Amino acid sequence: MFRLKKKQLFFPVVAVISVVVMVFFISYSLSQTANRAVLDISLSSDNYESSTKTFTDRSGLGNDGISANNATFTTGRYGSIDGTMSFNGTSDYVLGNSNLGIYGNAEFTMSAWVYWEDISWSSNYPSAIGNNSTGLVNRGLSMTFKDGRPAIDFWNNRYRANNALNVRTWYHVTVVKTPGLIGSTSKIYVNGIQVSGTVEGSNVAPDIIDAPFVIGRLDATRWFKGKIEGVRIYNYALSDEEVENLYDSERSVMSLSSLASDGLIGHWSMDVNKDDEYTENIAPYVDYSNRTYDQEYTPSCWGGDTGVAYYYEDGGFNNLPYKKLIKTGGGTGGCYLDDNRYLTIEDNKTYIISAYMKANRVQAFSGHLLNINRGADN
Repeated sequence: MFRLKKKQLFFPVVAVISVVVMVFFISYSLSQTANRAVLDISLSSDNYESSTKTFTDRSGLGNDGISANNATFTTGRYGSIDGTMSFNGTSDYVLGNSNLGIYGNAEFTMSAWVYWEDISWSSNYPSAIGNNSTGLVNRGLSMTFKDGRPAIDFWNNRYRANNALNVRTWYHVTVVKTPGLIGSTSKIYVNGIQVSGTVEGSNVAPDIIDAPFVIGRLDATRWFKGKIEGVRIYNYALSDEEVENLYDSERSVMSLSSLASDGLIGHWSMDVNKDDEYTENIAPYVDYSNRTYDQEYTPSCWGGDTGVAYYYEDGGFNNLPYKKLIKTGGGTGGCYLDDNRYLTIEDNKTYIISAYMKANRVQAFSGHLLNINRGADN
């Protein structure tokens, strides 16, 4: 019988254990980066550190961007002060500090709000977002807008929308790519809706070079002139529904600070922290117009009804849990949350009242989503 000495046995066992451990860590690493945003950057002044010219990446991967110049800010999509970066079309761009990890015949999604400032589009393939790779055919990655037609551009080979966008108009543009030939695996969405497109160049599978992201240019000649906001890059292909949801959520997000400065007089969010425990017939109230008021209210009911406020775990705006007020009992009355405070409503002025709502069922009803009672003039 053949026997191994202890020393002979030790090294193979260690080698096997090492291989197992190495495979585990590789597998763990891959699982942590699968199906996620690899870049999520707001180009507003609130997300900019002027001393280092840095925009912070919110994806959690630390892909921060450095502005080539001192960033200049202008009015955002909803009139927010300094809500978006302005690109001059000649020297402004933002460069990432690390590679995105998107390469080869990759699957990915790129999305951004764009606004072309000039009176007409450039014919020189201005790029809003992409990576900072070399100019090798079929090896680049960018979202270009030659003559106003958005494209997934791999340098010379691209999938390009058939119709042009208007100038001086905000658009939410998303491009999606799965592995394979450009023509059959590329999609372009404008404001959440897929648009038709055509392959330009060769209909082949791209071979992308991994590189840091760049916003506002493709190279030293293909600059974007205008505004760019809400840049996101994913390492997977968003579905049609996910693209639509992204557009819906992005177009609805406003800066509360800008709203307050622009005349906000009341904001009741109805959001709650799901870790809080509310068991009574109460609902949270937060008035963001002055940032200091935080109080709970008990629903007021009549006609034999009782009011209940409870968690609704999904379906809230951006999937935030929130309190939902319902009425119970067999009465014909109703329930309401009463602020019981005064808002200053002036004569001969225009006011906007808005709210998010979700109907669990459709039926005939008469009532108010929000009612402002005007008392005596005093």
